Amino acid sequence: MQPFAGSKTCAIALANTEQFLRQARLAAPVGSTHNPALGHGLRLEQDIARAAANLGVNYSFKTPFAGSPFGNAIRTAAQVAASRAGVVALRASLGGFDTRRNQPNSHARLLQELAEGLGALRAALLEIGRWDGALVMTYAEFGRWPRESLAGD
Repeated sequence: MQPFAGSKTCAIALANTEQFLRQARLAAPVGSTHNPALGHGLRLEQDIARAAANLGVNYSFKTPFAGSPFGNAIRTAAQVAASRAGVVALRASLGGFDTRRNQPNSHARLLQELAEGLGALRAALLEIGRWDGALVMTYAEFGRWPRESLAGD
């Protein structure tokens, strides 16, 4: 069965699960309206409240995570995976690869951070018994045309 088949998909961006849950308490999904814009806002609040209700963040990992922004993103992804809230796709980003100066050193540092983050993700998913059903994928997108890249040389 496909992950999104037969369901209404919803995407919510969060950088920190505890902060998301604190802020989600402010959502008050009540009432209805004939105003389309207000109705959209009310549906968003309902989605946030529903996501927060299903997102338990009480798993205490033995897996160590780096204290970097990417390490924190991996920790957040692992917490969401541990919640078993029915989330089928997670995304963590590591930027900074689009360099024109000191590229070998920058890339070595970034690739080390990527390797440590992916290693922590694997360890965390193994810890919660979700590694065998996981697909981990990486991609790069620089957003420049070749001519723009040559202009910097």
